[in-house]
Amino acid sequence: MAQQQQQQQQETSLGEASSSLVEAMKSEISQLDANCQPHGIRLLNDEVKRIEQGGPKKQVPLVEAHHNRPQAVALKVKIPVSDFPKFNFVGKLLGPKGMSLKRLQEETGTKMSILGKGSMRDKGKEDEMRKEGGKYAHLNEDLHLLIEVYSEISDCYARLSHALSEVQKYLTPEYNDEITQQQMQEMNYMSNGSQPTRGGGRGGPGGAPPGRGAPRGAPAPRARYS
Repeated sequence: MAQQQQQQQQETSLGEASSSLVEAMKSEISQLDANCQPHGIRLLNDEVKRIEQGGPKKQVPLVEAHHNRPQAVALKVKIPVSDFPKFNFVGKLLGPKGMSLKRLQEETGTKMSILGKGSMRDKGKEDEMRKEGGKYAHLNEDLHLLIEVYSEISDCYARLSHALSEVQKYLTPEYNDEITQQQMQEMNYMSNGSQPTRGGGRGGPGGAPPGRGAPRGAPAPRARYS
């Protein structure tokens, strides 16, 4: 009940803020010269219309299921650093030498990249790259994991489903769970100069079902934290 009241109060506050913004924009439009600033007037009118209509509708992906040609499908998974600011989710996702993220990609047949604010180890460089935009535009977004698949459409969503179920295990702020224990074991193996057992500590090898193994030509993870 309290949560519902809080949500209603937030919606009321947003509505009042939007109303004030619309009034300010209409006032600004009335002061512009239609002959000298037609584009500015048009843009402001479009924005007023968008706000008054409740903003753009949520985009629903459109896919083609009438053929078996490979298609690209992607989604972003929020990394909950705002909810658990003291937990190192990026480190947990990557694992020692990026091994955990590489294994996730191989087991689910997907490509995964850690992107957004906080995805680069060098914060000074991240601030610098953020200003450049372009391929660094993602640095203006919240920290997230981008999961990409290229396959037949039904297989794409099967792989995404598998990937989400596995990634979810890495997004719990636990310091002594099965994943962390495996990563500690891998670190010990590497410090001793030997190769860690593949799949140990997580139900053994196997991972994805047949047909959903290593992604077709998927590159190494594009995380900015290694």
